[in-house]
Amino acid sequence: METTRRTFLTLAATTSALALLPVDAAVAQGTAAGSALRPASARGRRLTNLAHLRFLLADVPVVASDTHTTEGIAERPVVRAPWTYADTDGAGGYRPVGGGTRDAATGYWSQGAYNADDIARAAVVFLRDWRATGDPQSRDDARDVLRSLAFLQTVSGPNAGRVVLWQQEDGTLTPSAIPVELPDPSDSAESYWLARTVWAFGEGYAAYRTEDPAFAEFLRARLHLCLDALARESLGRAGQWVRSDGRDLPAWLIAGGADATAEAMLGLAAAAEAGDDRSRTALQTYAEGVAAMATDPDQGWPFGAVLPWTGSLGFWHAWGAAAPEALARAGGVLRRPDLSAAAVA
Repeated sequence: METTRRTFLTLAATTSALALLPVDAAVAQGTAAGSALRPASARGRRLTNLAHLRFLLADVPVVASDTHTTEGIAERPVVRAPWTYADTDGAGGYRPVGGGTRDAATGYWSQGAYNADDIARAAVVFLRDWRATGDPQSRDDARDVLRSLAFLQTVSGPNAGRVVLWQQEDGTLTPSAIPVELPDPSDSAESYWLARTVWAFGEGYAAYRTEDPAFAEFLRARLHLCLDALARESLGRAGQWVRSDGRDLPAWLIAGGADATAEAMLGLAAAAEAGDDRSRTALQTYAEGVAAMATDPDQGWPFGAVLPWTGSLGFWHAWGAAAPEALARAGGVLRRPDLSAAAVA
C-alpha cells in the first residue's frame, strides 16, 4: 500500500481550487461558446497561471494495438502528456525529466516519462479552467490530454478497464516499473491511477457533452469500461466490511482508500449530474463507503475528519480534502443531506 500511495503529496490539491477561476481580459474576449461556459462571477484577473503545466506537455507518438488505442488514433497518432517532473536548468528555467533513472543507451526511464496519475489530474485542471473561463486553449489541451489517458487504459483481455501507469517518450508503455509499483503490472488490479482516470473521464464527459457529443460518448464508454473493472473488485464488495483497529470499515473502497475513492467520486458525480445513470449508481455505492469513514466531531480526534485508509486508522493525511469535497458533491447530486453533513463536519 505504501508504494501505491507514492504520489499522495504530489499535486494533490492542485485541481480542487480551479472550479471558479476568474478570467483575464484576453480570455474575456473569447468565443460565444466560451461566454456560455463562463459564470457571471468570472471577471477580472486570472488567479492561476497554467504556463508551467503547458510547458510540461509533450507530443507522444502512439500506435494502436489490440489492448491500447484512443480516440481518432488513425487520423492523429499523437497524443499530449505532461512530463512527470521538471528540474531547474541552472539558468532560471526548467527541463522536463521522467521518473527514476534514464538509460543512456535506450533513452528509457526506469519508471517512465509520463504517468497516468498526473495525466488524469492535468486533464481535470484544463477541464475546470475551460469550464470556468471559456478558454479555448484549455478546451483543446483537455482533449489532447484525455486522449493520452485513454491510450493508457487497457481495452481488452483480463485487465480490461484498468490502466497502465507509466509511458516512455516514444509511446512505449511500462507496465512494470523500477522501483516496483503495486499492483504490478500496473493494470493487473484496481489502483489509485484507475480512480483518477474515472475522475478525468467523468468530468470530461460532462464538459464535452454539448460541445462535442461524439467525443463525450467516447469518454463515457471509457468511463463505463473503468466501472466494468471496478465491478470485478471494489464495487463487487459493496456491503462487506473489514475489521481494522477495532472498527468495522467498508471493504468496497478503491484500493482500500477513501482518498482514492473520493477522487473517482468526483468524476462519477460530474457524469451523474450530466445524466449518466450508471455513474449515479456507482456514486451512491462509493459515497456510502466514504461516508462510513467519517468521524464524529464530538468524539475528539480526528475531529470529524474522513479517515483515509482501511488498513490503519492511524495512517493519516489530509490530501487536499478530497473526501469531504467528494461527499459534498455526492450530497448535492444524490440529494443526500447526510453526505453533505459529513462533508461539513
